[in-house]
Amino acid sequence: MLLRVENLTKIYGTGRTAVKAVDNVSFNLSRGELILLMGPSGSGKTTLLTLVSGLLRPTSGTIYIDSISISNLTQKELAKIRMNKIGFIFQHFNLLSSLTALENVMVPFVIQGIKVSDARRRAKALLVEFGLEDRLDHKPKDLSGGEQQRVAVARAMVTNPDIIIADEPTANLDSKKGKDVMELIYKKVKEGRGALIASHDPRILDFADGILYMEDGKLREDNRT
Repeated sequence: MLLRVENLTKIYGTGRTAVKAVDNVSFNLSRGELILLMGPSGSGKTTLLTLVSGLLRPTSGTIYIDSISISNLTQKELAKIRMNKIGFIFQHFNLLSSLTALENVMVPFVIQGIKVSDARRRAKALLVEFGLEDRLDHKPKDLSGGEQQRVAVARAMVTNPDIIIADEPTANLDSKKGKDVMELIYKKVKEGRGALIASHDPRILDFADGILYMEDGKLREDNRT
């Protein structure tokens, strides 16, 4: 199992003011599987993604990535897991405005200390695969929304992560551009990765192998496979 989440809970505050943002959530994610996480605003979706990504510590419960429990790892160990195992796609792209598309995709390699020429070659190859060969030297302000999101997807995938985590990746895109982005993600998932995608967008339901509905921090599962 690529990702296993067991009895995961995150509580903010104490006593009467305590809020269970995530309440005893359990689910699995396999290679080649795309799971869609749906639910109203404030239901706990983003908190769950943040927990699974190792960016937030759970109050209780366990998260396993490739059978490794990440819940009690040190910050240094978590950073290594995030760098090598997880690709996170943000709703608002989070591209660095001073860098070109190519340089943005190279960032994870720079953090890893990979030789610049190798980083450039691998980042360029992925951007070309994503149809952005004519946009390599463009900065985010000179790219359309769909192009920016494709750059963000490329940056998340350039290190070949096992797990793709995306928070509303089509929210700021029209239907055509949203479909294009989802097709890119779906293709990479079917190459042997797993994806957990939080979205309100019913247009991407056809890409899902399973659906998790979240409300008030709780989860119910509706597998379509």
